[in-house]
Amino acid sequence: MRTKLTCLFVIISFVANAQFRLQPQIGMENSRTTVKVNDLPSFAPLGLQFAPRIAMRMEYKFKKGHGPFLGVATSSPYIGLNFTDPQSANTNFYTTKQNLQFRFEGGYQVSSKPIYFSKPVTVTQVRTYSYNGGDHRCGESAKTLSSGEGETLSSAKTGCSHSCQRSCTKTNTLRTMVTRTQNKGWFMRIVPSAGVALIPTVNNDIETTPAGASQTNYKYKAGAWNTAFITGAGFEFGTNKRTKFILNANYLKGLGNLDTKTINHISNGKSVTTSLKSNASSWNVSIGIPISFTKQKSETVIKHCEKIMYQGKCGQHYKIYQQ
Repeated sequence: MRTKLTCLFVIISFVANAQFRLQPQIGMENSRTTVKVNDLPSFAPLGLQFAPRIAMRMEYKFKKGHGPFLGVATSSPYIGLNFTDPQSANTNFYTTKQNLQFRFEGGYQVSSKPIYFSKPVTVTQVRTYSYNGGDHRCGESAKTLSSGEGETLSSAKTGCSHSCQRSCTKTNTLRTMVTRTQNKGWFMRIVPSAGVALIPTVNNDIETTPAGASQTNYKYKAGAWNTAFITGAGFEFGTNKRTKFILNANYLKGLGNLDTKTINHISNGKSVTTSLKSNASSWNVSIGIPISFTKQKSETVIKHCEKIMYQGKCGQHYKIYQQ
């Protein structure tokens, strides 16, 4: 039971520091499919294929900038390689284009620290606080530390250098000097990623239809993968710690459903086996506009705080500081 509670606490801690966002994308995909018949050299039936790309990615980013992603995107279609004689399929064929498909994507990504195109600006503020502690004895903590701006610091403390039986000073003044480093202007963040893609609707690679008493039409679905490896990087651009748009460049390599397929047929009265194998890969570029569902917090870096020593009525030295 204790182990389950610990795991639950860790998960809640991660979720509390996580950021969820959607990233609609639009761009272009360039794919290439090659086919190999028996032991002959591979050939590309249509060369390079260009297709529009529309995608939606859901990203879950933890505090340190890494996290999983899931998405759906259009995918370049497979090529229909049509022929009647399997042995001459590499020379005597015609192709048919298919409609765009949809694929699911999932993986993990890591985000770098922002790279600013301008130098950081340093801002120094001096604030004065009043300490109202009443008739405190030595060693007691201060009750209130407030400034003229209406701020209250409940973490203020007092301390004495030695013991004393007389009352300490009622009111003192604390001046703090806070230095903040602010990065403003445009920045870039690099987000490499890797994962897998899935098209669950792809069926068998070879279809046959009769074309007469002794002839058969064959349709080989070249490049009809159902699983693929994806990798790439996103380049986030923004101002004042907020991302404005993301340029994405990704590579895809088909894996599943691309094994060698065989056709057994009769040629010149003899039984002949013809093997076909295809490979598919693609590049895509797109631009995305992130929609964040987590409020971004402004960051303040405190370089140092000026500490001042005060002497009370009873001769002790007091130190008031901000934690």
